[in-house]
Amino acid sequence: MNALTTANRRTLRTALAVALLIVLAGACLLIRDYVPRGPWEQLLNCVRIYLYLGLLVVWIVSVRRRVVQTQVRRYLLAAALLMISWLVLRQFKWSFVRDPAAIRWLWYLYYVPLLLIPTLTLFVSVSLGRQEHYRLPRAAALLLIPAANFDPWCATTFSLCGLLLAMYEDVNVFPVLMRGYNAYKDTTPFHFP
Repeated sequence: MNALTTANRRTLRTALAVALLIVLAGACLLIRDYVPRGPWEQLLNCVRIYLYLGLLVVWIVSVRRRVVQTQVRRYLLAAALLMISWLVLRQFKWSFVRDPAAIRWLWYLYYVPLLLIPTLTLFVSVSLGRQEHYRLPRAAALLLIPAANFDPWCATTFSLCGLLLAMYEDVNVFPVLMRGYNAYKDTTPFHFP
């Protein structure tokens, strides 16, 4: 049998370390459900998010070292930065922000990375297997327009609908949005002034 070469050992060690971090993040999620609400729950949430952020940083370093094609590298790095921004937005929303209006706007901001990441991965898949300095046609950038405009359109539309509904007395403007925010035991519906 062939002995493990140094490169194979390093790859195996890296894969085991990543798997351990993923299992540790999953354990934090499972343990959090059995811990009473309070500082321990917040600590486990922060540890889990930091583990995810650490994994993303390691992936960014790996992409910068391994991917030769310039455009593919840029798209993958942009997707990784969007993932990091999504995790940070998520952590702020669930841990630090208590104002219903701010929570609503953070909810809308979720869609910026969630809509742009698939578009960037489409660009990566089209660019793979091409020459090192291959550039996508400029017309491909048109695919970013729906992804970039969907979020502001939704925010504006929902806000206008909320203003119209707020004219009626005792109407919950955003009952669906507020349903998931019972982490702070705040069941007060959001009304526009």
